[in-house]
Amino acid sequence: MTVSVSFRSLDVFLGFNFYGAGNIGDDLMISGFLEGLSMPDRHAFKCCIAKDRLASQKRRFPSIHWRSATTEERNTEIQRAHLWLGVGGTPFQAAGGKWLLKSILRDYEANPDVAKWMFGIGCEAEVLQERELAQAVVQQTQRIWTRDAASRSVLVDEFGADPERVVVAGDLAHIALNRVFPDGLDRHDTARRLGLVVYGDRSAPLDMAAIRRFANLLRAEHDVVFLANDVRTTRSMEKGLYERAFGGFR
Repeated sequence: MTVSVSFRSLDVFLGFNFYGAGNIGDDLMISGFLEGLSMPDRHAFKCCIAKDRLASQKRRFPSIHWRSATTEERNTEIQRAHLWLGVGGTPFQAAGGKWLLKSILRDYEANPDVAKWMFGIGCEAEVLQERELAQAVVQQTQRIWTRDAASRSVLVDEFGADPERVVVAGDLAHIALNRVFPDGLDRHDTARRLGLVVYGDRSAPLDMAAIRRFANLLRAEHDVVFLANDVRTTRSMEKGLYERAFGGFR
């Protein structure tokens, strides 16, 4: 997948501020986005994130200008930008609270005239609980490329987004993963017959007990591999879930 950009150089503000928080998927999306651009060096990309995340992101993606910023400094960057761009992630969700939708709207208020796009994003049905906020974001975003058809359906059918402005694209992480697992790779050593995805921001003790029983049944005859999406060594939600389910790492 290649995104061809034929117009002048742009000052692009990457509006999502969750990069570097420990979710490896976020970094894969940024990596895929940069790899998919035909001429990434032609444009200036800026992103404001928490100070304790700067070192890792600067090391991983030096072509992006990463900085921590006050609200006023962030607004100034948005006012200088030609394009506000949301790359990857699931901005249209409610399970984790209203903070992301509110953050997007604050950015939009900082510069009502800047072009606003989202690329490779997801939308969960739970966002219907925050219909007013989500609709406000949809109405002010000129172009949205979703990572699947279900996300587009919610935005168009439930929030009245113009079908011509919302296009089904794909998950940007696939671009980077194609390099990690290229076609033709011998996957014999890594192949598994069953994949279990555990999703949830709040996991009850009964959920953890069910996962433990299920995994222990498999362990009797098969190797079980736990793949964590969260790569932080401390304050990792998924590390905590693993410890609750299985009693710690071995």
